[in-house]
Amino acid sequence: MTTAGAITDSGALSVTGAATFAAGSGNNITLDDASNDFASVGITSGNNVTLVDANALALAASTISGNLAVTTSGAITQSGVATVTGTSSFTSGANAITLTQNNSLSGAVSFSNSGANNIALTTTGALVLGTSSIGSGTLTLTSGGAMSQTGAITQAASAGTITLASTAANSDINLSTAANDLTGAVTFGGTLSNIRDVSLRNINASASFPTNLDSLSNLRSLTITFNNAAINLGAFTLSGDLSITSGGALTQSGVLDITGTSTFAAGSSNNITLDNAANDFADVTITSGNDVTLVDSNALTLNASTVSGDLTMTTSGDMTLGGALTMSGTNKTASLTSGGNDITVSSTIDGGSLTLNAGSTGDIVIDGILGGTTQLGTLTITNANNFTSNAAIRVNSLLQSEGSGITQFNNDGLVASSSAEVLTTTLDGNLAVGSLTFNLSTGNMFGTVNGQSGTAAIKLITVLNTLVANKIFFDGIDIYSVLNPTPTPTPTPTPTPTPTPSSTTTTSAPFNTVFSIDFETSSFSSLDNMLNTFFSKINQSKAGDKTSTSSLPGNCLQWNTYLIICN
Repeated sequence: MTTAGAITDSGALSVTGAATFAAGSGNNITLDDASNDFASVGITSGNNVTLVDANALALAASTISGNLAVTTSGAITQSGVATVTGTSSFTSGANAITLTQNNSLSGAVSFSNSGANNIALTTTGALVLGTSSIGSGTLTLTSGGAMSQTGAITQAASAGTITLASTAANSDINLSTAANDLTGAVTFGGTLSNIRDVSLRNINASASFPTNLDSLSNLRSLTITFNNAAINLGAFTLSGDLSITSGGALTQSGVLDITGTSTFAAGSSNNITLDNAANDFADVTITSGNDVTLVDSNALTLNASTVSGDLTMTTSGDMTLGGALTMSGTNKTASLTSGGNDITVSSTIDGGSLTLNAGSTGDIVIDGILGGTTQLGTLTITNANNFTSNAAIRVNSLLQSEGSGITQFNNDGLVASSSAEVLTTTLDGNLAVGSLTFNLSTGNMFGTVNGQSGTAAIKLITVLNTLVANKIFFDGIDIYSVLNPTPTPTPTPTPTPTPTPSSTTTTSAPFNTVFSIDFETSSFSSLDNMLNTFFSKINQSKAGDKTSTSSLPGNCLQWNTYLIICN
């Protein structure tokens, strides 16, 4: 039938042979009687086309300049290519839909069927999927370019496999822009090397991770979002970025080799466990997670991250904290182990405790403020060749294992006022280190001592400008200063008394001579040798000897105006 205007029906049409309609590209064809029964329909020309069939329908070659809507009570198949400029929708009831010619469907394509009936579609160009509600059969989609969506795909329970394929090189598959509810497994078919970037969102509580990703030889970037399900990552290699968001625990069953940035979000109550020894990440961001475990066979950089539980990072190469780390949980610990390689903290760490282990050959360098916003609990240096801090540290306790290298605090690079703190311990913490070095460019050794404010960059065991009862243990201290070698004595201000304080402090003016002090002693009587060394190095006499006065808090003794020791 050929007309120069619209084609409609006013009654049921029953055509045993082929039916062909041509209305011109600007005119609609509407054959929507529910009792129509065509065997085969071809559209030579037409704008918006609507076809309804009471039974099965085969589409012959068709060219449609508008939208196509096909509704049947039987299977939908085709014998020729369909070219549709607008959207296409296919509804087949409890029947299959098979459109595997080299179709050219420019607009979004939607499907609706039910039962264990399969759907298959092939296009020669890019494929856009519209809102679809399908049965428990398989879904096979093959595009000649990128694959995307404008609406969600919903599968019936216990559905068959979804197979995604592309016949064009460097094709991206993006099914992440709608809340898909997929119960079937997702896999990739066709020429696997054609697939480049893959994005998928699935809100189903039983969602399963896509299979055979490791077979995509040109896979670049991968984005997976499972809003309500845990994720178990299989093995794959990416030349680009990885982004994983899970609604449950995030684990792995295969090796991950990621060249770009890896971003993981599991929510504050779910664990992230990526502990395969062969993993190779470049840099990682933890958006959210409870207990987080990361293992890397080479170097690893941790970007800005938030962890509500414990963080455990283990590398076989250098480790860098390049972004702010927030430990939001209570009494949690970040443990960083670099296998004898360097650990560099380039940004801030707030909350929790921090344990660093660089082995006997790795150096630890702190360039970011520790505990600046939320004070750390305990900073533990388990092992290191050298530990150097170039930024402020606020911790409850600082613990360094015996023989774990030289510990050095520098304030030369600080952007702060003259009273900025290099090291602060407060509350009831301990300071226990091996060889400790302070490199000071300004001020006295201690900034706030016994309640009095000074100009220094170091403050030990103070809170609210009041000395509190704690313990400080030093195996030894090496002190350096670039200031005037001849100190100017200054009177010792009267501190604010507190119960049973214990601290080792000095209120001396600065000096530039290197010297060591051994504080590991059990009583004042055994300090004489150390004191003689101390005063000789600052060109002062020990004259005046130790005194105990009511102006000092608790059990404290003072030598001249330069040294106060409290036991």
